[in-house]
Amino acid sequence: MVARQSSVPLYVSVIADIESRIASGIYRPGDKIPSLNQICDNYSVSKITAVRVVHELQASGAVKKIAGKGTFVNGMKALQKQTAVVSKMRRIAVITENESSGIYDKDTYYGRVAFSASEYATEKSLETRFECLNVNKTNQKGDLLSTTFQAKPDEGLIVITSSSDLNVVSMLVGAGASSVAVDLFLHGKKCVLHDNNHGVSSIMDHFCSKGVRKVLLAGRFGTQNSINENERHEAFLREVKLRNLDGEAVLDGNFNDLLKRFKNPSTRPDAVIFTQDSPAMHLMKMLEEKGYRVPEDVLVSGFDDYPTESSSRGLTTYRVDCRAMGRAAVDYLIENNDLPWQAPLIKRIQGKLIIRNSA
Repeated sequence: MVARQSSVPLYVSVIADIESRIASGIYRPGDKIPSLNQICDNYSVSKITAVRVVHELQASGAVKKIAGKGTFVNGMKALQKQTAVVSKMRRIAVITENESSGIYDKDTYYGRVAFSASEYATEKSLETRFECLNVNKTNQKGDLLSTTFQAKPDEGLIVITSSSDLNVVSMLVGAGASSVAVDLFLHGKKCVLHDNNHGVSSIMDHFCSKGVRKVLLAGRFGTQNSINENERHEAFLREVKLRNLDGEAVLDGNFNDLLKRFKNPSTRPDAVIFTQDSPAMHLMKMLEEKGYRVPEDVLVSGFDDYPTESSSRGLTTYRVDCRAMGRAAVDYLIENNDLPWQAPLIKRIQGKLIIRNSA
């Protein structure tokens, strides 16, 4: 099932899921992908949407259709011959949308990914530089200024952002260089993303081992419609259905709505999963002030293991692997893709469940 709250079109979300399954090896070269009817059932989409999904996957070269037999993952022989080699690229530019993202600070999420990419690029004998585009800069009249960026000769781009800002998208598409997006899904572009399905499943495995039956997902705390928010929501809905749990998603970013559910035993959840760490720690503090005990009365989990105080506050969370994200972006950027078909454009990076006092 694909969540309708997502900011991207349904067919794009379905394509992304199938591409990620190809990239992770769930669908291997030569495997048959779901039929049109199966796509309709699996993702709750119309026949028109399913047809477009298969058409787009064929156009990218990821799959091929065999009349009377079905649609299959492409590139069996080509994939075996693929080798990762350093191209003529000489330098890598690590780009983000503004300085507040923390790209220059190793203690921030973006900074960890950026410095990991930089260090790994150095191992590959590539120069690196950081640049902030300040895409939301305005003039004296308050008008949003257009952002442009042109890659230097022999330069590849790693763009680290969860923004859906059209300036960022335009910059990435029009920069005239090989590029990889981190934390941003763009159909037809190389993307390095979190494995949010694995993250939510890991948290739910742990909660179910503790006897949880009623679970709440809380999100939209200052990150409207980011890809991670949307994917974590979609994964939550799938896990609730698969495990036959009493689950509810509250995506209004309102702590008062959450607290109201604790006043009535019939609406009080056994566990709460937050799509980020900071609001999870804030709710823990509010619950303690109201006399509730964590984890005795309710289990609480965050996501990302950021900021760093999540450890000192004893927050159970799913730690994203920033180092692996940065290294994967570099590898993906310099891979030799001179193939007779288009390799999957999404790489998913798994993290690790960190169990602390809150659960």
